[in-house]
Amino acid sequence: MPSYLGAIGTATPPHRLAQPVIADFMAQALELDADGTRKLRALYRMSGIEHRHSVLADYGQAAGDYEFYPNTPGLEPFPTVGQRMAAYRREALPLALAAAQASLALALGIAASSLTHLITVSCTGMYAPGLDIELVQALGLRSSVRRTCVNFMGCYAAVNALRLADSIVRADPAARVLVVSVELCTLHF
Repeated sequence: MPSYLGAIGTATPPHRLAQPVIADFMAQALELDADGTRKLRALYRMSGIEHRHSVLADYGQAAGDYEFYPNTPGLEPFPTVGQRMAAYRREALPLALAAAQASLALALGIAASSLTHLITVSCTGMYAPGLDIELVQALGLRSSVRRTCVNFMGCYAAVNALRLADSIVRADPAARVLVVSVELCTLHF
């Protein structure tokens, strides 16, 4: 039996930033000279991207008002892996939950209680106990739901998760799989 996508739900971080704002932040953070700043701004302008979203307010703050990054030239010392993973842990569940709930709201005839599998995806963070356990609890999934975490596979990790979901459904047509991907790239610059 072929598998299919029942619905797609999305969620975006709270800080919506215009591309020129991000370019200015990056030029300052990288301590670029005038020529480097000009080139970076051109690259950002010509990318076709108008806005980006971040879980960090810093990208839209004036230098000296940062909360996550150090208020120093070049943002040194850069936040440690531990600090970045702590931010990931704090920010990942609300976004994952919002996206999962949006998907379930659109998936006609598929209730959270009917899910048999949960696949979580991220190449930008992980922690233990992980996002998968937190989602099981937050969504009220059955404790018997089969969980798989796809981590550190890069930008194509979600594709692998969808392939896995397809394999699960082809092996068991009664399976109901929820795939949730959370990428918080701005934690890593």
